[in-house]
Amino acid sequence: MTTTTTLSKERKATLIKEFGGSDKNTGSAEVQVALLSERINHLTEHLKGHKKDFHSRRGLLLMVAKRAKLLKYINKVNVSRYREIADKLGIRQKLWAPPSTAASRTAGRCSFPSSLFTPSPHPTAASPYDCRTQAGTGAPDARCT
Repeated sequence: MTTTTTLSKERKATLIKEFGGSDKNTGSAEVQVALLSERINHLTEHLKGHKKDFHSRRGLLLMVAKRAKLLKYINKVNVSRYREIADKLGIRQKLWAPPSTAASRTAGRCSFPSSLFTPSPHPTAASPYDCRTQAGTGAPDARCT
């Protein structure tokens, strides 16, 4: 059984040149995503033939997670660059758009009356949601004794 390296030096150099802009730019997020994508594709092909190689499968999952984090960072910094890289590498785009306002963060959530969270002006005053009174009438509730 022969083992092949995942990336030849020539292929690695071309990826660095293509996504990094120069031969020296090896640490940029774009280059790291491209190199990880190449390794992921190679390992995916390996796992198609070796279905029970769980150690390699774990490595694949770790690489996919790392690539997702790098793509999330690229999307946060430059959305157009993210889309360009995803198109070049054939990666499905999952845009992570940060919420812009507080209203968008609370959209679709259950909301409670604000009176539940504001303290009453008098500590002895009964809340309209208090068990001792009927809902908002002030009359004693028969269920609570």
